[in-house]
Amino acid sequence: MFINNKICLKSIILFSILSTLTFAQLGQVDQHIPSKERGDPRFRAQAQMEGNRVRTTIFNFAFTGRTGGEFPIDVQTPYEWPKNTGEVYLALTGLILGGEVIDNNGEIQHIIDVPSYRTSPSGKSWNLEPIPGYSSPVDGKNTIANSLDPDTWPSSWPDKSGDLNDPGWKGSWNGYFGKNIFNADQELFAKASDDRYDRYTNYFPDTTDLTRRGLGIIVDQRTLAWTQLLIQDDVFLLYTLRNDGTKDIPKMGVTIWFADFVGGNGDSQDDIADFDILGRFLWSRDSDNRAPSFGNDPVGAVALSFLETPGNSVDRIDNDGDGEALGPKVTEEMLAGEIPDNGIDDNGNGLIDENQTHIPFGTQPGTTFANGLDDNNNGEEGSPVVTQQMIDEAANDRWHRWPPNPENDPIQNGQVWLIELTQKDLGKKYNDNIDNNNNSNSSTSYNNLPTITQAMIDQAATDQYHRYKVPGTPVILYNLNQTSLGKKYLNRDGLRDVGIDENIDEMIDESRTDGIDNDGDWNSLTDDVGLDGVPGSGDLGEGDGKPTSGVGTGRPGEPKVDLTDVKETDQIGITNAQRIAAGGLNINSDAQMWFDFMIPGKYFNPQVVAPGEYDLFVSSSLFPMKAGDVQPFSMVVILVNGPQIDPGGVLRRNEVLKKRGRAQQTYQNNYKFAVAPPAPLLTAIPGNNKVTLNWDDAAENSYDDFTANIGGDGHHFEGYKIYRSSD
Repeated sequence: MFINNKICLKSIILFSILSTLTFAQLGQVDQHIPSKERGDPRFRAQAQMEGNRVRTTIFNFAFTGRTGGEFPIDVQTPYEWPKNTGEVYLALTGLILGGEVIDNNGEIQHIIDVPSYRTSPSGKSWNLEPIPGYSSPVDGKNTIANSLDPDTWPSSWPDKSGDLNDPGWKGSWNGYFGKNIFNADQELFAKASDDRYDRYTNYFPDTTDLTRRGLGIIVDQRTLAWTQLLIQDDVFLLYTLRNDGTKDIPKMGVTIWFADFVGGNGDSQDDIADFDILGRFLWSRDSDNRAPSFGNDPVGAVALSFLETPGNSVDRIDNDGDGEALGPKVTEEMLAGEIPDNGIDDNGNGLIDENQTHIPFGTQPGTTFANGLDDNNNGEEGSPVVTQQMIDEAANDRWHRWPPNPENDPIQNGQVWLIELTQKDLGKKYNDNIDNNNNSNSSTSYNNLPTITQAMIDQAATDQYHRYKVPGTPVILYNLNQTSLGKKYLNRDGLRDVGIDENIDEMIDESRTDGIDNDGDWNSLTDDVGLDGVPGSGDLGEGDGKPTSGVGTGRPGEPKVDLTDVKETDQIGITNAQRIAAGGLNINSDAQMWFDFMIPGKYFNPQVVAPGEYDLFVSSSLFPMKAGDVQPFSMVVILVNGPQIDPGGVLRRNEVLKKRGRAQQTYQNNYKFAVAPPAPLLTAIPGNNKVTLNWDDAAENSYDDFTANIGGDGHHFEGYKIYRSSD
């Protein structure tokens, strides 16, 4: 290209889009050494979150909105939207934690941690309290560490004291995305502990410090807001729970307190609340879409959506609803004889802790489960298929299991294989733990899988179902015959493996610790960067054409597999939803909160509850937390608008769904938004009355991960704009 005089080259690509969080799951720490961090009510503080169109008050004891009389009311802001309008929608959110433990007398205790409003008989705090060292006094008052104000940062961050290169990160921001990384428009950071809850005199969570009480839990809390167009009406609440004691907690639950306030003072008595189990959100709206303080403005709605909760990869239930859409659903009959909180398949139907939240009710569509069959007809080629004889054999079994009556079968030894096998399943492929299409070697298998021998086939021939039990493991191979000779088979305690029974019961009981790209979104062109997750470092796994998992290595691994892919968690989501009259919570009753809120399967029916002023409580439970375990719990508060006329709130609910989808996508893309291609390297060669311009193709070859994730072409280069000036 030839252009006269001086010129200026620019490559411009315009996007206004969202992004995704790959949240690294932190697992159990061997021989956990407890920290010395403890809560102190003298350091209770607040800060205003107003990094986008929402304004609210954040407190450093896992509480947001307004607390009532604890702080001056004129410096507390319930969720106001748009900010500076005085139009409010939500009074508060609070984090409530619960654990079932055994005390020193051998008795079961249910310990509940609350953010505020509790005192001991002697007047001491029984609440979550802030951990000192994560803020700095400003104008004589303690305040929460704020990314926008370095004066609020401590001189040294206690949790970064172990950094050998920069102990304490002095003078730097302790950001969610790393040291001095200001991804969000505003970020607040604090820590809290439950160590002051000494109500239970015979339980000590930390054998290294008998003065420490409660459950031994430490909570990291981060609040983030972006002005990015698609999430400018959202506030992200990210909590990380750590069992910092020395004792395991067999059963743990998390409840979110959500006090709706749609319409503000004088108009909060006509609110209507609803929830969506598979969508993992609850929301509240005004019954007539009007409020005196809003004037002529229509009243919108407020929602709280769970972005990440702990997962359950062993219950055979599609807890997060992302598996086979055509799969069977949990029925009322399948709950018979099941105790929903003990982690045991009590009734022998193959499912663990199925409960009322899994079956269809009201507007809830119900949850599917893993039946061992290829219900959407995309399973592994060469798999065995269901025969009429199998259906006939299952017909006399209570749960239509095959092989039938596994509790009386010496090979099955109680192991349930196929469930609810009926006439409609004739001809469907089913799991057999064998690589029938011979693709495990050429895929991403991390094990040298063994092969089926003639001796195994001969032994299977003596069994009526042609089964072979792999010695020393729970793995059973099914339908072995002469065509099975030389095929690879699963031989690692029944875990999944790439190339074995793929696309049968996919994305049900998926896991972030199984070494497999469960959802198949790993891209060799962009994600093949090795264990450290950094391109160009040449570390293990980089450029090998396979997803490299970071599980067990202490490193994150490659993008979109295991630790770096939140979609590979079969998230528990909402397991309990309760609605009580505002102010009706007995904050001092651990028993009420454990049995009413934490036990899965309990819910209110929003279709039969009249409008009113209520507090809502939604829970995600139960899950174990071993000593040192870390569990993320992330959510987003979403504000939406709507028209004056909206029968049934249909339009507002649709708006909630749309914004919830954007927030979830933002989270899954590590909060990275679309970026312009890199500017090319320009070379100008002067000539006779001309300048010859050459540039490289860096922009043309760039790849935008976010654009690809939302369904666009990741190779997003559109063109060059070239400008000439004559100054």
